[in-house]
Amino acid sequence: RSTDDSFMGHLSYRVALGGLAVTLLVLSVFGVSSALRTSHATDRVRVSGDLSDAYQRARFAVGQEESLERKYRLEPGLAVRAKYDDAAKEFHAALRDVAATGAPADRALTDHLFEVQRSYLRSISSLFDAVDAGDMRRVLAIDAGEVDPRFAAIESQVADGATTHREAAARDLRGLRDTEQSVLTATP
Repeated sequence: RSTDDSFMGHLSYRVALGGLAVTLLVLSVFGVSSALRTSHATDRVRVSGDLSDAYQRARFAVGQEESLERKYRLEPGLAVRAKYDDAAKEFHAALRDVAATGAPADRALTDHLFEVQRSYLRSISSLFDAVDAGDMRRVLAIDAGEVDPRFAAIESQVADGATTHREAAARDLRGLRDTEQSVLTATP
C-alpha cells in the first residue's frame, strides 16, 4: 500500500510539474506572439502616420502654389515667384518622402503626381509669362484650361492619399489597442 501511495504521489507530482511546464510554455508563446503583434502594429501605425503627414505636407504645398499663383496676378515679381518655387520644392520633398516610405501603390501615385506636377509647372510658367506680358485673356485661358484642372487633379489625389493613410493609421491603432487589451485580459 505504501508503494502505491508513493507511486501515486510521484505520479501526481510529475503530472503537476508537466502541467506547470505546459502552462509556462503557453504563457511564453502568448507573451512573445503578443509582443510581436504589438511591435508590428506599432510599426504600421508609425508608417501610416508618417505617410499621412507627408501627403498632408504635399497637399499644403500644392495649396500654397495655387495661392501664390493667384497672388502673382496681383503682385507679379521675383519675391512671389521665389515663394512659389519654394512651395513647389516642398511639394517635391513631401512626395519623395511618400515614395521612400510608402508601398508600391504610393510610389506609383507619386510617379504620376510628379508627371502631372511637371505639366502643371509648365502651365504656371506660361501663366506667369502671360501676366508679365499683361495679356489677361491668355492668363484666364491658361488658368481655366490648364492650371485649374491640373491643380484639382493633384490636390484631389494627394488628399485621397492622406485620407487613405490616416484611416490606415487609425485602423492599425485600433488593432494595437485590441492586442494590448487581450494581453491585459489574458495575462492575469
